[in-house]
Order: sequence, then C-alpha cells, then structure tokens
Amino acid sequence: MGATGGATMEEAGGLRKRVLAFAAVLALIVGGFVLARWASQPSLAPDKPVAQQWIEAVSQFGLEPVYPPQEDFVVGDILAFITADRKRYVEADPLPLRAVKLWNADLSAELKETYSATYRFPATSERPANEKSIWKQPARESASIFETPFERRDMPLALLPGFTIATKRAGDLDASGLSAVVGLRASGAKSVQVSVEGVETYGVPALYAEAALLKFCGNERFKNVCTDKGMRAQLSMIVGSDICEMMPAGPKGKTTPRFSVELGLVARVYLARSVQTFLEDGSSVTLSGSSTGQAALPSPPSPPAQLATPPDAAAESARKSEQTIIDEKLSAQRASITQREATTAPGVQSVVQRGDSSRIAINQVLQRPVAIGFRSVRYIARPVEGQLCDRK
Repeated sequence: MGATGGATMEEAGGLRKRVLAFAAVLALIVGGFVLARWASQPSLAPDKPVAQQWIEAVSQFGLEPVYPPQEDFVVGDILAFITADRKRYVEADPLPLRAVKLWNADLSAELKETYSATYRFPATSERPANEKSIWKQPARESASIFETPFERRDMPLALLPGFTIATKRAGDLDASGLSAVVGLRASGAKSVQVSVEGVETYGVPALYAEAALLKFCGNERFKNVCTDKGMRAQLSMIVGSDICEMMPAGPKGKTTPRFSVELGLVARVYLARSVQTFLEDGSSVTLSGSSTGQAALPSPPSPPAQLATPPDAAAESARKSEQTIIDEKLSAQRASITQREATTAPGVQSVVQRGDSSRIAINQVLQRPVAIGFRSVRYIARPVEGQLCDRK
C-alpha cells in the first residue's frame, strides 16, 4: 500500500510538472508572438506624416520651415498666416495648408546695399596632411581683410546640423514553472537620418523688412488686406468659412475667434543644394527554453507527534537536537538534487535567434538651391468686434 501510494504521488507530481511546462510553452507562443510583432515593427515618430516630421526637425534649428522645399520662396514675400487654431495643432502643418502668398516686395536694392557694406573673408585653405602642422589661412594681400566688396557674387554660407528621426522598441517575455523555463526577447529600431548640405542664406535687416511691410499696408490697393477681416478673407481660400468661426463664450462672457491670423514678410531665407537621407531598419528576436521532465521532489517526512505527557527538559532538548540534524540533512539533500537537475538532468535546452537589418542611402543634388527655412517680421491686426467676416 505504501509503495502504491508513493508511485501515485510521483505520477501526480510528474503530471503536474508536464501541465506547467505545457502552460509555460503556450504562454511563450502567444505572448512571444504579440511581443515580437510589437517590438520588431516600430513605427516612426509615431506614424507622423513626412511633412510634419520635416517641419518639426527644421523648427529645432530656430527657423520657420518651408515644406515642401522650393526655389520660388524669396526674401520680400508677403504672406497671410494662420498662426493658431483653438481646435487643433496647426504649427506642424506645411505652408500651403496655413499660409497664402499675397505679394512680393522688391528688396533687391536693399539686398545690394546690405551686402555691399558687408566684408567677405578669404576662402579656407586646404587642411594640412600632417595633423600636427599649423593650419594656416591665406591673407588678403591687395586690401584689408575688412574691405567691403563692391559687388558680392556669391551668397553667405550657413551650417545646419543633421537630424535623426528614430524610434526603438524592446521587450522581454519570461515564463517559469517547476519543469520549464522559457524566455523571449524582441527588439526593433527604425530611423531616418537627414543631412542638409551646401546651405546658404541671404536676407535684409529687420528695419528694412518692417519698412517694406508697412509700405505694403499703406498702399491703397492693399491696405484692406492688412486688416484682420481682410486677412481672413484671403485665408478663407484655405479653410473656407471656418475662418470666421467663434469659440463659445468663456467665464467672463467673452468670445474669441477660433483662428489667429498674422501678416508676415520674409526677411531671411535659408537654402540648400543637397539633401542626404539614410533609412535604417533593423529587428531581432531571441528565444530560449529548457525542460527537464523530472518528477517533483517528495515532501520531507513529518516530524514525530508530540507525547501527550510533556517529557522532561533533557529529553526535550535531545529530541530538538535530533530533529535539527534531520532537517539539515534534508536541506542538503534537496540542494544537491536541485543542482543536479539544473546541470545534468536530461531534457531540452535551446536558443533560437533571428535578426535582419537594411540601410538605404539617398543623395539628391539639386540643379539650384531651394528654400528650406526662413525668418520673418510679423504684423498682427486686432479683430473688430462684430466685424470678423462679411456674412451674407
């Protein structure tokens, strides 16, 4: 009877371990599939349109972005801007969705005057082959280095650092039981690196730009455009009648327009002749598992039942010492069995790894430079109550 009972307990322990192992493997399959799909397929920035990614990246340089980059965006352009929408974020919209070009003020005379009074340093010499040598720069022999040129024939240079749009994901899945230990790790990364090369810039001082904008608004043909009502009439070509929408009254009972509008003149433009783009995509999945199929360890024997009549102190002390010795032997035996299970027990141990990556480089050199950013002077016209728009 005792042998049969022991075998039954061992069979029950083995069945329990097999059930736990199956549950752990099932958890690995289901959870691992979800984890791998999540981690190895990251989306960029996250799922933003290319226009918004470009605009946010260029904005980090302290510039107002031009998207798409274009050649016919020049100093002197006058635009009506939507600068805020109280229902959505519009700062990341490309210019065609939030600005209308109204006019171009000819500032060629101001540009010539500006750069005729600006000196030009000599070109940089070749870097010496010996890094320890002094990198000497050429000196102007015919005139002072601060001599102002009579006529400038090239544009001033500008330097913009490259920027990266990237996202990474990584995760772990672990399941453990008495007879199985499985784990999975998945990771993925996508990035877009953009390098803008050959950057040049030109512009006029703010006072010239302000004078040109005020002159435009003082012209009888255009002065109505410089009012809040006139700007909204122009911008209605982009957003329609929503440009006249008013927001609900606030705590003080005052209403405000949904859109804020401004008039601006482009005072400085940044141009690029080459754009390099690097697209990188990589992911990896690692699966590890082990199973020994060993039966559960038997439970330690129960301590002997206490006598109904309390023994004397000497007998009690001897019984406790004997029980302590038994417990220590059982603990050592269990530790030895566990160690053998971890190192020499038969079973399956496996590691599966998978990874892939790709890199695409695109270098686009343009025939002529295109505008990628600008700076402007702005004019704000306060709306007249009850005259936001012409309503028919």
